[in-house]
Amino acid sequence: MKSKRLSLVRSTSSMLSQRKGSHVGFVVSFILFITFILFMYLILNLKVDFGQQKANSLDYVKVEVIEKVSGNLTSVSVALNNPESSCIQLNEFLTLTEISNRIVVISDSGEILNTGISGQNLQVQISGNTFFRIYESEEFAPQTGILNSCQLLSEGQGYTLGLVRDSKEIFESKVVSLLNNYTTDYDKIKKDMKISESDEFGFIFIDKDGNQIRTPEKNLSGNVYVGGTPVQYVKTNGAIESGFLNTIIW
Repeated sequence: MKSKRLSLVRSTSSMLSQRKGSHVGFVVSFILFITFILFMYLILNLKVDFGQQKANSLDYVKVEVIEKVSGNLTSVSVALNNPESSCIQLNEFLTLTEISNRIVVISDSGEILNTGISGQNLQVQISGNTFFRIYESEEFAPQTGILNSCQLLSEGQGYTLGLVRDSKEIFESKVVSLLNNYTTDYDKIKKDMKISESDEFGFIFIDKDGNQIRTPEKNLSGNVYVGGTPVQYVKTNGAIESGFLNTIIW
């Protein structure tokens, strides 16, 4: 009888030991599973945060590049009242509009008209055009020539001024200037634009004919992020065209 009781006790003890070991194994497995889930969560979040950080950097660089290649553009329209000559002279035009002689004159059909400056008067070879726009910007070369045999017109009688408007536009000449600065002193231009030390950048400007002004490829490593923006830009001759600006970071 005593032997049977001892055997029963040993059997019970063995079962309890097995149950205890099974429970401990379950707890350990559960902890390892939770640890794995937390590890994967952290890894995925780090990747998402990194991607979002680069996306934010790309947006910032795009704004900075556009700012660097943009400048002020002043425009004013002129309507002529039955001119009798193919060359007209707008009396006191520069004084009335308060613009400089850095101008380009473009007809309503997009034709660039020949111009001259005489004192404060604007001379235009109209070639049959009775409506045109004058654009002024520091990016344009100053007009210094004089046209001959131009009909003098006074504001309110011979010609009518439209509203003088100021806007900020992208200039092809400033894109070229930014490229030159990028090529000659990349670190300085990057510092001036306050771009993060952990980011590198570049850009590609595409004009309406598909011609490209692009930064040289350099030290491309890791993921490359590209953002494209359709833009309107002013050519060196004053014509306004549509193009595309890609900004790149890595």
